[in-house]
Order: sequence, then structure tokens, then C-alpha cells
Amino acid sequence: MNQSTKEQHPELDTATAAAQPTEGAEPVCPWESGALGRDARFARAVPDDDSVDKALGLVKVGTRVNLRLERKLKRTAQEVGLSFPAYVRQALVEKMRRDRARLGKQKATQKGRRRKST
Repeated sequence: MNQSTKEQHPELDTATAAAQPTEGAEPVCPWESGALGRDARFARAVPDDDSVDKALGLVKVGTRVNLRLERKLKRTAQEVGLSFPAYVRQALVEKMRRDRARLGKQKATQKGRRRKST
């Protein structure tokens, strides 16, 4: 962070310090930790023209779930402090990561079995 940025936005200096990892921990992004980006002074509305989705490479995905699951998802999203769409997106990403890791382990195990049998 350069000196002029510190002068213009002194709160960023403390936010950066708050986002520093503890010894042995992985670095925490100040945006992810909430140290940055939650101050109303820097918030502004963006046009609802899909420009944000396009810039971030996002597409809309729709699915149908039963009412009970929707209620549980919404309640849990609220409890963890996320919007419903953000929570569902996070849940999908985490589920896919776990499945990809599991599939990778299965493929490695299968390759190991083939090598032993030859």
C-alpha cells in the first residue's frame, strides 16, 4: 500500500494489518475476512445490466428444490451472514471441490491397482 493511499484511506492500513495471517496460517484476503469492503462510505449501486456478471464470468443457473430445503438454505444463509444466492453458490463450489478431490483419489487408486496387477 503506497503512502498516498494510506493518507486517503487510513482505515485500509488497519484493515490490512487485521488481515495478516497468524504464524503457520494461510494468508486471509482482506475482502474475504470483511476487513475491506463493508464500509458504507465506499458502497455504490451498480447498473442491473449484467455487466457485473459478465466482468466476473458468472452465469445464472436455476434449479428446483422442495420448499423445506429452500427454507433450510435461507435460514442457514442468514445465520452465516450470506445472501441466499451467495450461500447456494458457496455450497455448490464446496460440494464440487469435495467431489473432484474424491474422484481424483479414486483415479489414483485405480492406476495403482493396474500397476500392481501387471
